[in-house]
Amino acid sequence: MENTVGRLCAEKKQQLGIDEAAFTAAIDGTQVSHLRQPQTERMGTQVSHLRNARQQAPDDSHRYASVPLATTAGETLATPAGETPAYQGGFDVVIGNPPYVQLQSMGAMSDVYARCDFETYNKSADLYCLFTERGYSLLKPGGLQSFIMSNKWMLVAYGKELRKFMAKTDMQQIINFGDVQFFDEATIYVCIFVTRRSEERSKEVLALSLNQKTYHGDFLHEVPEQLASYPLETYGEKEWIIPPKAHFNILQKMQTGVALKDMPLSINYGIKTGYNDAFFIDGAIKDRLVAEDPRSAELIKPLLRGRDIQAWRPEWDDLYLIATLPALQLDIDNYSAIIAKTTRSHSTPLKGGERRRAINK
Repeated sequence: MENTVGRLCAEKKQQLGIDEAAFTAAIDGTQVSHLRQPQTERMGTQVSHLRNARQQAPDDSHRYASVPLATTAGETLATPAGETPAYQGGFDVVIGNPPYVQLQSMGAMSDVYARCDFETYNKSADLYCLFTERGYSLLKPGGLQSFIMSNKWMLVAYGKELRKFMAKTDMQQIINFGDVQFFDEATIYVCIFVTRRSEERSKEVLALSLNQKTYHGDFLHEVPEQLASYPLETYGEKEWIIPPKAHFNILQKMQTGVALKDMPLSINYGIKTGYNDAFFIDGAIKDRLVAEDPRSAELIKPLLRGRDIQAWRPEWDDLYLIATLPALQLDIDNYSAIIAKTTRSHSTPLKGGERRRAINK
């Protein structure tokens, strides 16, 4: 990663036409006033930090000997020895809200990032994908990373690389807030994740998916109460979908045993009337037909269409089917009210065998 950062810095300097000498300063008093803002402020802050560290720990001055400070346009890089005497590499925690910038809109810089060996790079992706990988790389072993950022990567094609990368980390929590809005100044659909840098991965991850209908704004109470454990293996490079826990358990049960397509079954079309306006009736027409001819009740059955069947329950629309099924081998002339109803549904009355064919179709 150090080689990658170094190469990226050099390419940025070359692209922006920046003199190398203008971005290197010795600790022992080199002035940085010739640098452009905001680089000047950043440079001065770092130099002051290093000088103060020397003064406070004179016995450790060898740690800081000839430590150069280099800055690039928009970035400040310091050697590890310049951070603090106790610095061992890596952070305990990395948190943030990374920038949302389409890589395609960055022009030549997108090509620079493409050569930086980011596992999460995709030319159609967003800058937050690269920030996520970079943030994770800055962790010490056992360190935690948590970002609030766009949730698009969980489902869209360009998020495949990030999903694959995150699946290799020790994911602790992932919360998808769906269409819930957290930022007043922009319409952004976000997620929050927490992952840990570790060679060992947990077997389960706490996950939750919310939306405006299920989330009422009380983050500290609603989220902990609704988080549920899911197998970590559920989340790989494919789309990260977080169903309600009850639904997930049912789907898991459905995936056991023999698949329906592998069973010795013949699956055919349902009922085809040939003319739904004649054979689909509502409750009021059903009552009228039965009143005219009580035998009509033998052929009128409650009807559910595909659109009337919701998750786990039907929503009946008070519809009935005049079930003159051919397999019943009916003598339709015995059902006068139904004959009258079906023939009235046609623009011209049907007669004789034509009528029987229409009703039994």
